[in-house]
Amino acid sequence: MSIKSPKLPVFLALDVKDLNTAKNLITQYAHEFAGFKIGFGLYLKTHTQLFSQIKNEGGLLFVDLKIHDIPNTCFDAARTLAIQGADFITVHALSGRSSIQAAVQGAAINPNTRVLAVTVLTSHNQQDIQDVGLMMTNPNQANSISAHVCNLAHMAMNEGVHGFICSAQEAPMLNQAFLKTPKKPVLICPGIRLLSHHKNNITEDQRRIMTPAQAIAAGADYLVIGRPIIDSPVPQEVLAEIKNQLLNM
Repeated sequence: MSIKSPKLPVFLALDVKDLNTAKNLITQYAHEFAGFKIGFGLYLKTHTQLFSQIKNEGGLLFVDLKIHDIPNTCFDAARTLAIQGADFITVHALSGRSSIQAAVQGAAINPNTRVLAVTVLTSHNQQDIQDVGLMMTNPNQANSISAHVCNLAHMAMNEGVHGFICSAQEAPMLNQAFLKTPKKPVLICPGIRLLSHHKNNITEDQRRIMTPAQAIAAGADYLVIGRPIIDSPVPQEVLAEIKNQLLNM
């Protein structure tokens, strides 16, 4: 895959603790990255205060709250985020068919808002899915992460989602699974790590990871990268490495 856009297909995850730091990051990287991801913690602290800045800078707004509740609540939450101008929002596939469908219906008030399903978190491994009791209903299917990702993805796609948040390790499988669908699902992949960052980071909680080049080669449409840049004492060197990987594919 060749990167033709002047901006890298990356959402910078604004995993920071205060409004001013987030604002500075948006100003600093708006010309480099496709958009910015606001997670649950920052949304609780800043609500919509960063939305207009991201949009005014020409960035895509990805609000990652992993909506997981009863259908009425999912409808209201998705509708609110769509009205607020989010380009991408997330619903957890484990909330079930009715809640996924409700989120899609709620978001439909804004034709530019796309609903993405979260299947299995990239921080989860095989032991984690067993601990929470995920079991395949078909005894002939392996009780593996990839099997659960595929099963939940098909259910969510049937309820109208526009794509998935997934590990890049599952991107080839999902692209193949929906090869014949009228519109290819959007795949946004977190768990992106540069080898230097992953090797030196003792607090790493992502388990199913890939480098930027590996993820794009695997079929990811967008990457989510946060801590490798934000936590680095030399973020410009990290940015240069990301560019080198993606622009030389």
